[in-house]
Amino acid sequence: MKKFICKNCGEDYYEFKNRRKQFCSRKCFKGYSSKVNYKCEICNEDFKDYPNRKRKFCSVICKSKWMENHIPWNKGKKGLYIPTIETKIKMRESHIAEKSSSWKGGIISNGQGYIKVYKPNHPFAVNNYVLEHRLVIEKKLGRYLKPEEIPHHIDFDTSNNHPDNLFLFPNRGPHNDYHGMLRHLVRLMMEVI
Repeated sequence: MKKFICKNCGEDYYEFKNRRKQFCSRKCFKGYSSKVNYKCEICNEDFKDYPNRKRKFCSVICKSKWMENHIPWNKGKKGLYIPTIETKIKMRESHIAEKSSSWKGGIISNGQGYIKVYKPNHPFAVNNYVLEHRLVIEKKLGRYLKPEEIPHHIDFDTSNNHPDNLFLFPNRGPHNDYHGMLRHLVRLMMEVI
């Protein structure tokens, strides 16, 4: 048994370790209030309320008296600020690419380990980014890759985009056949071992 102090009456009471309660009896539990005392800013009367509400007034009447003498922050201002088209364009351009606070040199990584490079003028760019391994092969061949052409990483490391590590398949069919052949060889090797 362990000794505890009642939250309501402050008396000591004993309870098993795994059955921790905050009150010594049902009577103390019903009589306990978690409300906090506050003082009204207008009439100086005491009132109780929960601590997360942080009220300043005891009633709506006191709040309306306070509002009569209070000047709101937007007094005298007409409508909302509506930026002009020129301002909108300047704001938009101040957050694009190199001007952005989160700019990391135009090189990002997608979730599968492939590296993307910022190339807004590339004909096959997706959201202004092109996969780096496609750019490396394009540079090696001296032309843009067709959308159906698939670069393959020889060592299966998707972040290793060295030209000697890349092989170009004409479309998805031969690329899938190659991976199927590799899976078949691995199964055969596993059977031998």
